[in-house]
Amino acid sequence: MNSEKIEELMEKSGFTFKDIKLLKSINKKNNTTLLNELIELERRFYRSLFALLFVFFVAACIFLIAGKMNLIGFFISLVLTIPLALYITAFKLSYKSFIFMKKYKRLI
Repeated sequence: MNSEKIEELMEKSGFTFKDIKLLKSINKKNNTTLLNELIELERRFYRSLFALLFVFFVAACIFLIAGKMNLIGFFISLVLTIPLALYITAFKLSYKSFIFMKKYKRLI
């Protein structure tokens, strides 16, 4: 499938012009195709989701085991680091790629 058709399907799937432009610039820098970047973002979504579930599992264990002072410090660090980690890993873009690949994987 050509790049123009993929871009059209991406727009229908919720990608903004800014998202598509960002992916194109990454493609030029890495000499990859748009489809390769979408597949990599889909894989990144699975890894990020697993990491988030692991962090929440650890938080639940610490909540059950730790003392009050350790608990407060842990939750303060969680509140500060999770949004930063989601921003750095481009969680929103990887979620869009996950939805896109789920819808159109058979067509591509």
